[in-house]
Amino acid sequence: MNIPKIPCAVLKCWQTPMLGADIHDNLMPPAIPSIAPLPYIVFTLLPAPWGGSAKYSFSVLSSGNGVVLRGSDAGSLIPHVGNPLNVFFPVMIATSASKTEFGVFSVKMEKEPVAAAFPLVFVTLNLNCAGPTTQIRPSLKNIVIAPNTHFVGMGIGDIVASCAAMAVDMAIQAAINYGCGKFGNWAANRLLAVAVRETEMVTPAILKSFLKEIPIAIRNKNAVSTFVGGLLADLGIGSPLGTSSPITPLGAVTNDDINAVKGDTGGLMNEGYTHGIANPLNNLFNGGESM
Repeated sequence: MNIPKIPCAVLKCWQTPMLGADIHDNLMPPAIPSIAPLPYIVFTLLPAPWGGSAKYSFSVLSSGNGVVLRGSDAGSLIPHVGNPLNVFFPVMIATSASKTEFGVFSVKMEKEPVAAAFPLVFVTLNLNCAGPTTQIRPSLKNIVIAPNTHFVGMGIGDIVASCAAMAVDMAIQAAINYGCGKFGNWAANRLLAVAVRETEMVTPAILKSFLKEIPIAIRNKNAVSTFVGGLLADLGIGSPLGTSSPITPLGAVTNDDINAVKGDTGGLMNEGYTHGIANPLNNLFNGGESM
């Protein structure tokens, strides 16, 4: 049976705004034990004007502009409007992410599926950063508006394939956040325990009491993972969301290396599961349309 496809607007470069709210850890000194999730209003254009992990093409123009490709990420440096006194704010901006997950696998540019405004024809949802400790899983609640007169047909296979790739992204990022929390927990307790012991004889009583509270707070709330674990992950193994070092195995494949012209190794595992899972699913449900 030939199932009709859903017409979805193509995402044009720098004319497609993203807007929403991310939930992030909030730490206000000197109340170290108090860590709570707070919303931050986020916004940017796709792809981000400053680059990010962008994937786009100008080989075919849409209304005189380039086309965003599936898997493009606006991170890092996405503006966040909220509590600027949050200790985590600088790291939160540096590791921010907003990934375009829905695409049509039968319409490709630079060997990548074209991003499509699914499920609301002119509106799609991006997978955005969150947490990392109060909400370890990325969120899919930020909208992307695609004002365009060019459309692609989103079939069942495209939907299943996009959702499968997104589910893997979410699972890997949640595992990274959880693991970083555990590592940060372990490292902080040991480092701060040494600091408290070494300053025991020379530290004033009030400061000594404050220092003793820090390991307890971190053990209970995993606060230090935001600084230690998150940054080490981005520099070491990379992350499927946001911008990672170009040599990390989990870093997003950017517009610079989608054709492998530079021979970079960055993002091979990320790109591998995207094509290894998404393309076969699309072929299964759409009858072998993707290449």
